[in-house]
Amino acid sequence: MKLPITTYRLPIKKTDGFSLIELLVVVALMGVIGTIVLQITTVMFRSQGKAELEKAAKQNGDLAMKIIEQTIRDAKDIVDCGSTHPTYITVTNRDNTQTTLSCSAISGQFTKQSIGSGAAAPLPPSPITDTKVRIPGDCVFNVVCPDNSERQTPKYVYVYFSVEQANSAATDPYTKIDLSYQETISLRTYMGY
Repeated sequence: MKLPITTYRLPIKKTDGFSLIELLVVVALMGVIGTIVLQITTVMFRSQGKAELEKAAKQNGDLAMKIIEQTIRDAKDIVDCGSTHPTYITVTNRDNTQTTLSCSAISGQFTKQSIGSGAAAPLPPSPITDTKVRIPGDCVFNVVCPDNSERQTPKYVYVYFSVEQANSAATDPYTKIDLSYQETISLRTYMGY
């Protein structure tokens, strides 16, 4: 009797490990997750940088407007009544000295200069804003002197200016800052004369 030929296979021992497809899937997932984390981190740092620039611009703009408002409100009179100067305004203080508030697109800064009475030499202009921000265009000081016979209405000034970060070449929307300020200020010490 002849025995049938059978195929005999050796038992293959299963090894622990990953197949090539499993490794490729894991690498692809890690790449996608890494890209998402990198984008979130980049946006976070840009937002933080913009917030710091915006804070500096807002602080400088608020300070400039506060000084302008305080100087005009506490003034005895406005020298250039009925005129619109795109860059400056001169007021007479209670002690009869004059103060000129000015802004310039060339220097990009607000300045305040006090001129004493008599033969006193004018003090050099002192900057109101710092070098982190600049005034991109001329500011506007529009002085309005009401024409009424009883002079019961005080003089007032329309003030308009904008503030941006000093490196204005930035076109990236994440770093571009431009804040506008507008105020109507009347003389507090108006006596109707």
